[in-house]
Amino acid sequence: MRVSIYYLLILPIVFLPVVFNSCAKKLSIDKEILYSKSSCPKPENIDPISPTSNKMSAAAQTAFQNSKLQIDQASHQSFGQQKLTQNVLPEGYKLSLIFKSKCLKINNSNVADYFNLNLLDELDSYKNSFAVNLNLPQSIDVNELSELLNSDECVMGASTNKKYSSQSLPFSDPYFENQKPYFDSIEHVQALDKVINSEELSGALNQSVKIAVLDTGVDYNHPDLKNNVIQLNSGQWGYRASSGSVVAGDPMDRSADGHGTHVAGIIGGLAGNAEGGTGLAYFAKILAVNVFDDHDQGYYALSSDVYNGIQRAIQENVDIINLSVGQFSESHKGDASYMQGLLDAIANNILVVTVIGNDMGEYNTAQVDGVNLTVIPGIYGAAMDGVITVASVDAKTNTLSNFSLYSQVYAEIAAPGSVGEGSADGIYSTTKSNSSSVPYGYMKGTSMAAPVVSSVAGLAVAILKHKGQAYSVKNLEDLLKMTAHRSYKLDCKVRDNQILNSLNLVEYLESIN
Repeated sequence: MRVSIYYLLILPIVFLPVVFNSCAKKLSIDKEILYSKSSCPKPENIDPISPTSNKMSAAAQTAFQNSKLQIDQASHQSFGQQKLTQNVLPEGYKLSLIFKSKCLKINNSNVADYFNLNLLDELDSYKNSFAVNLNLPQSIDVNELSELLNSDECVMGASTNKKYSSQSLPFSDPYFENQKPYFDSIEHVQALDKVINSEELSGALNQSVKIAVLDTGVDYNHPDLKNNVIQLNSGQWGYRASSGSVVAGDPMDRSADGHGTHVAGIIGGLAGNAEGGTGLAYFAKILAVNVFDDHDQGYYALSSDVYNGIQRAIQENVDIINLSVGQFSESHKGDASYMQGLLDAIANNILVVTVIGNDMGEYNTAQVDGVNLTVIPGIYGAAMDGVITVASVDAKTNTLSNFSLYSQVYAEIAAPGSVGEGSADGIYSTTKSNSSSVPYGYMKGTSMAAPVVSSVAGLAVAILKHKGQAYSVKNLEDLLKMTAHRSYKLDCKVRDNQILNSLNLVEYLESIN
């Protein structure tokens, strides 16, 4: 569907000033972040990985700086793990074990020898580091394992290898096209109109922008996606998790609901091709990274799969990573492997967009406070510049979606992930070609809200590249927050009551020199 341009009158918008380095022309945005208003109930305690006590950045370098072994003592069967007993990891316990590629090329690994691991394929494939999904062949004392890891300079660290699920609530009605509500809610058509018709910005959408979709895979044969999915030099259409690694291979979406394909369509559905709808960032290219694989308990992603998927995105020089996957956690330690992957991404100036998560009815509260309810990777966004955590709002009312978790600390911005509360009123996007005679449908979830943010971030990247402005991922994250619309309807639900707004962002970028 060709993008229609609507000419609307808008209220004048006053934007904050921006300071530039006259030589490097580096975009610099300094904005005080306000966490919670005095009227909002405050948790008694917050997670140690938080913006108030342990701000992390690429400079932190490693999530394993305190110990090479980071075990989630509270993991239980619903997270795909066995509980620890008497400081012993039981047989079959899953670890995400991260090795340094360059080190292995010149040194032997005590850990690899101990567990009889053949790392030759990974060593030749991953440039900097990679994660191994290790199922312990026998029980081992935690202290003994820690000593073994510490003795090996080629080991970055090991942590509980958790299982992750997609964060959507699927609803399908392929016969009713309805994208306009969520486009309009963030004033995205008006934003595109301004870019296309601006003498200064008209070439911005021709810039190279790459967005990695780390998800259940992408149907790269879909008529609304096939020309926007990146084909690798190997001829493959992306990467896929396979036998504990993420390799160049067939990233076809094999999930029951076509989750990754739906996410990819929100971002990169083609415009003007007379097929279905259009993506918010139809000008961008999609790197398909299927981090889900068939495991003993179903089709899901492990921490090591996500870590390796991030490494592949880094190697392909993407601008943004969309991570609509997550899980509840009962431990403040979270997931060191996942955290390390995020740190690696922001160290390579890649913005990561992730989710606060959906309330699946497992908890009596929907507030993520880092104590009673923790969500991985959602809690990391508040502590890392360059990782932004998204909550979902209803596109019609700008109120929190009835399924979305929330937090005045950890939910950094909101975007439309639903359109009304009816079963068919979700976000309209691509579905798997073989799942319906008409491969489009509706889904709800914070999974749908995140790619909306990724798309608008992609628009910002296109404009910044066009204007020749250097930027950091912190600049990019600050831009999204600074130009957001603020709604009292999100009091105590999202930090600073921020809802994504494309038009504000474009007008701000148009004003800078």
